[in-house]
Amino acid sequence: MAPEHVKQFQDAAGNEGAHNHALSAGRYAQKMRKLLDVNPSVRINLRIVSDEMPTIETNRNAILRRLGQEGWKLARHGGSHDLYAKPGADVLISVPRHKTLSPGTARSIAKSAGWI
Repeated sequence: MAPEHVKQFQDAAGNEGAHNHALSAGRYAQKMRKLLDVNPSVRINLRIVSDEMPTIETNRNAILRRLGQEGWKLARHGGSHDLYAKPGADVLISVPRHKTLSPGTARSIAKSAGWI
């Protein structure tokens, strides 16, 4: 027997949870927000991504292009990373040599560069 909050989640999602492809992403999010307003204990197990959530650029070449446009210069090569410095900035930005960076690494670079 499922706990009460699981039953509420299944009812709000059309008895199929997150795998209900008949609902659009927006409609599914609306139903989940309504459920979370009723039962906050379910919030621990859910993550709703909004259409308005900003995306982080993960393409290395695009990141390097923007760093260059904003005055960041290659300071030195590391073993598997390139380090970028900007005159007047007290920080070195380490950019790994991968075609696509992980979202966490890209977010860290964006924070260091002052983009977010």
